[in-house]
Amino acid sequence: MDKKAFIILLLILNLCFPAIIFAETILLKSGKTVEGKLIEKTDGYIKIDFQGVPLTYFYDEIESIDGEKPPIVQTLSEKNVKVNQSPVISSTEKEISKDQQEVKTVMEKQETSKQNTNRKKINNVQDLAKALKEEGIDYQKDQKSPSKTITCPRTNRQIKIDEEISVLGNNVAIVIDRINDKETFESIKPIFEVSLAMMELKYMSPKGSVTTNFKYPFLVTVIKEPAKSSVNVAMERIFPGEKIEVIAASEEGYRFVDNLKSQLSGILK
Repeated sequence: MDKKAFIILLLILNLCFPAIIFAETILLKSGKTVEGKLIEKTDGYIKIDFQGVPLTYFYDEIESIDGEKPPIVQTLSEKNVKVNQSPVISSTEKEISKDQQEVKTVMEKQETSKQNTNRKKINNVQDLAKALKEEGIDYQKDQKSPSKTITCPRTNRQIKIDEEISVLGNNVAIVIDRINDKETFESIKPIFEVSLAMMELKYMSPKGSVTTNFKYPFLVTVIKEPAKSSVNVAMERIFPGEKIEVIAASEEGYRFVDNLKSQLSGILK
């Protein structure tokens, strides 16, 4: 496909899907994310300011920092200490212990918040966005859109979206839609398998990286997330015991996109 055809295709995609801006983030190992200002980084741990609370994590608790694996170090818990020998506790270690207690307090508050989150409270897309944030899918910006009707690729079918919100943050780009009509909700999964292929093309994402979590009446489309499947894990905690179906672009969707590119190339030749 020549350059002119590719540009036209991107313009078409821009009319179908919202624009998303990405940023960098700090990823944690536990399946959660903790974002904040870096306070201190040593050979054994990292300390950040999380919502005004200084948090300290040893590297064995961290999946990656700005996309980079942390150094492998020997933690205090791994050191050999004889039963009758009291280890010397440095001022730095005392500070870490204090910070870890603060971490525990914050996590306990988050766990309480999770337990209090239930299906009745998730009434709209803003409620769900807030619940995802409480589950560690942190974001800095959100933009709510009014109800709208979209034309689906390939079928030209008109679908009513009752609500939509886009949430953006460091390594987070998610679109949450709400479709009240259950019959419509259940029937659009094959359509989304094509739409996701088009979104991957638009955002130049790897194959299979853009997914949608289906949980009636919500569709949570993940363009970028802190760690693989972290949004799905958060959804399962928000809706415990309820079925959440995750779909990705199908081979038919990729064929549709390839065919569209070929058609544009032929027109512009």
